[in-house]
Parts: sequence; structure tokens; C-alpha cells
Amino acid sequence: MQKDKSKGTVLITGGAVRIGRAMALTLASAGYNIVIHYNTSKSEAQETKKEIEKIGAVCGLIQADLNDAKQYIKMMDKVFTLFPTCNILINNASIFERGSFVETDEDLFDRHMTINFKAPFFLSQAFSKCCRDGLIVNILDSYVTKETGAYFSYLLSKKALYSFNRMAAKALAPNIRVNGIAIGTTEISKNIKSEDLKKKRDILPLREEVKIKHITHTLMDVVNNHYITGQCIFVDGGDHLL
Repeated sequence: MQKDKSKGTVLITGGAVRIGRAMALTLASAGYNIVIHYNTSKSEAQETKKEIEKIGAVCGLIQADLNDAKQYIKMMDKVFTLFPTCNILINNASIFERGSFVETDEDLFDRHMTINFKAPFFLSQAFSKCCRDGLIVNILDSYVTKETGAYFSYLLSKKALYSFNRMAAKALAPNIRVNGIAIGTTEISKNIKSEDLKKKRDILPLREEVKIKHITHTLMDVVNNHYITGQCIFVDGGDHLL
């Protein structure tokens, strides 16, 4: 049976698969209703919705291409029309495409900056206009402290979001908190082979790869501690220290 009462509603971009899905299920179990944004992962979104409803939470699905500003602004309007209790936005969706500085063309640059930075920027802005007391969580990459160049425009977009995290926290206080979670390589990262994961684990200060439980535990700490804003918590086994 679906709940009539909840702690609020969470919009998760890219919430149908991998880390987004895990966060959605965790927050549903904690008493929140969920809105899952997806672009092409319709069947996965529907499966995640079924699992959330089994938990007893309400779940809505909204499709939008975050490379199109008109679509994601309409998405936010729709979310607050259908779920006026929306009080948490998780900017999770992103693309991760290889390209060094000299290999990066204008199209690759624009895709990364639009989906990974511009969309979270304006979704957060729209959220802040509709929510009086809430939380924004930006999902970052622990490599934001480094200058590796194989994924140049991807990392640049995440670095921009990392800086935005602090600036937005100051701009939106005291009504809306803004925090980031910078995630290291996980067992469900795209295009990561098991042997590469083992090599990564062996050089980490904590000698353990990031697991989903580490991410979801951190998320709930950020959600529940109302005295935290402007922070970025690195969940990476110490990778950002290397």
C-alpha cells in the first residue's frame, strides 16, 4: 500500500540505474516519496519504480533529455505540480566520455558542460524558487582534486559543479542546504573491469573499493544532519589524497 504521508519527495536525476537507483531505494526506505528522472532508461526506470512501490513509497517517473534546457525546466515545473512536497533535489545524472584536451571538440565539450554542469545549475535554481526548506545534493567525482587529462571536458564539468556546490550553499542559505558527495571508482562504475578495480583498491589508502553502502550511508548522513551545508564529502577510500 502506498503511503499518504512521507517526509517529503526527492527528485533524483538519472535515478533509474546504478548509484541513482540505490539512492532512490534507500530514500524510499527512509520514508520519502521519489521522482525518478530518466532519459533513455525507460525500462530500468519502470523496474525501479516497482521496487520503490513495494517498499510502500509513492514513485513518479519523468523523462527528459538534460542536453535540452527546455525539457529539464519543464520537468521541474511538472515535478512541483505533481509533487508539491518535493524538498530534496539530487543532481546525479551525468555523462562520462573520453577525450584529452587536444581531442575535445566543441560537441563533446558542450555535452559535458550542459548535462554535468548547466542542467544541475538551472535545476537547482528552479528548485530553489519552488522549495522553501530543502536540500540539494550534487553527485561529484573524487577526481575533482586532480588534473588528469584523459577525460578533460568531463573532469572540467565536474570541477565547475564542485565550485558551484559551495557558491550555491552560500547563495541559498538559510532555507536550502547544498552539499556534495564526491564518489570514487565503484563496483558498478561504467566501463570498469574487475582487474582495474582490484588495481585501484590496492593503491587506495584504505585498501577497499567504494561500495554502494558507503555512498548511501553518506547520503543519509547529509539528509539527516540539518547543520551541514557547503560541504563535499569524499567517499573514495582516500583516492583524492593520492
